[in-house]
Amino acid sequence: MAYNEGLGIVANWAAILTAVVATTAYGRFLYQQIRQRRALENHLRSEMGAGRDSGKRTVLHLMAALSLTEAEVLSAAFRSRKISPAIITDTKGRADGLLFVYDGPDAPIPKKD
Repeated sequence: MAYNEGLGIVANWAAILTAVVATTAYGRFLYQQIRQRRALENHLRSEMGAGRDSGKRTVLHLMAALSLTEAEVLSAAFRSRKISPAIITDTKGRADGLLFVYDGPDAPIPKKD
């Protein structure tokens, strides 16, 4: 009987520990996504505020500047309410590229050349 009781206690602790580890992992995942989104928003806001151009940036530029993968940049950009996509078209009017621009309520007004 002592063996069965000990085994039950270990099984209960294992279930509790599994729940704690899963909750912690999910929390870290959410934190990482929020951190990436904020980094992207801050970068695009500062690029727009620098006044060199309209502040639109390609996915490749954002990947290099933020050290994120293409999937992470796209995920962060499309989750954000403050970032708008813009399309680059070719001479025939077809989509040729994707740009992102900061479009939040605190967006700096881009300077005209």
